[in-house]
Amino acid sequence: MKKITAVLVMLLACVSLGLAQANDPLLFNGDLNAAQVKKYIMQSKFLPLSINGLNSFDNKQEKASVVDVAKEQINRHHNYMAYYNAAVVCAANAEPHGLDEFVPLSVRDATNAINYATEAIKRSPNTPYMYLLRGQVYEQQGTEWIVPTGEFEIKSHDYARKALADYEKAAEIKPSIAPYGVMASLAKSLRMMEKASKYEKVAQAQQRASDKALEEQNARRVQAQRERVRRGVEEHRRVINNNFWSKWSLLK
Repeated sequence: MKKITAVLVMLLACVSLGLAQANDPLLFNGDLNAAQVKKYIMQSKFLPLSINGLNSFDNKQEKASVVDVAKEQINRHHNYMAYYNAAVVCAANAEPHGLDEFVPLSVRDATNAINYATEAIKRSPNTPYMYLLRGQVYEQQGTEWIVPTGEFEIKSHDYARKALADYEKAAEIKPSIAPYGVMASLAKSLRMMEKASKYEKVAQAQQRASDKALEEQNARRVQAQRERVRRGVEEHRRVINNNFWSKWSLLK
């Protein structure tokens, strides 16, 4: 039976929300390579939670070099941004994988990501992003996603509950970035059926809103294309008419 770790589900949820609904650059802002990630950190810029679509670094050595840069910033500043960026880097994957074989974070990377996110939260408790990231890591460490059934297999009830609690806190602060579909599945696996039903309804509403927004966006693109074609045709006609009357005047 094929399994895929829950972090993949969470990551895709973040990307989907970032692009289709929340349009939030701190969720996903295009793929970044290791050099670009270092530049973000050294220039004191916030990294997006998803540095790269699925696989952020080519290998462990490359990731380790970026982690060192993030740690240097912590030693210098000890502020929210430094811990935030360190948490993002530690939570990023650095293993080759396929869609049916996702390599989870090492215990060390997961622990560091959780600790750095916690320190960031202490410095800015009303900012949602570190709750989202810490929940993602808790989810990955405490659950496994079963593809055929579409449900979570709970490996650690403690971590699964912590993941759900962090997602709920992120939802409380900024509902548009909350992964309600994941929250519903987690709640169901934890036998919190009332919450599961509640979050499923919100997830469905989010999806409908996202679909509607996409339809409207596509309609605007089609309309804009038609307008460009109309203007092009009119310009073409104008040029032809001008040429005709110019030649007619010469004939006279």
